[in-house]
Amino acid sequence: MVLFGILGCTDSKNTMGIVPNLKFQQTTVIPSGLGYDSLVWLDVQFEDGDGDIGLGLSDTLGDFAYGKYDFHNLKVYYLYLENGRWVYPLNPLTSADTITFHERLPVLTPTGKSKAISSDLRLKIPVKPYGFSGDSIKYRLRISDRLKHRSQWVESPLLVVKPQ
Repeated sequence: MVLFGILGCTDSKNTMGIVPNLKFQQTTVIPSGLGYDSLVWLDVQFEDGDGDIGLGLSDTLGDFAYGKYDFHNLKVYYLYLENGRWVYPLNPLTSADTITFHERLPVLTPTGKSKAISSDLRLKIPVKPYGFSGDSIKYRLRISDRLKHRSQWVESPLLVVKPQ
């Protein structure tokens, strides 16, 4: 499970494009206080010139239906380093799916004349998801809007963590 929070939004004059832009701000590893790490905070910033970020409760049909690629508008992949290669690990609880932290961001479109949006987002992800314990990890993210414009993929830096 991943927790996320919008740290702040600004509706600025529309000087950005209609394709969302995503960039990493920082990553923070949070120690448990018991000799191992418990959480990773991923701080990212996104912007969208027409402000159509987020999905509403009624966005559940067609391409936004459960099981479809666009059901989640924030893709978050977990990778770990194995023998010098980045690997998408299988979820140890199912052994069928890779470990992901995809989310459905709610509608964030500003009210008023300018629809451009820029915001900071913090994702809080467990260091040992579903019991998997990689020690050299990174995350790969992409955000999309309601017109299915997709940002570029961004990757966190390598994080060396101490799982329990």
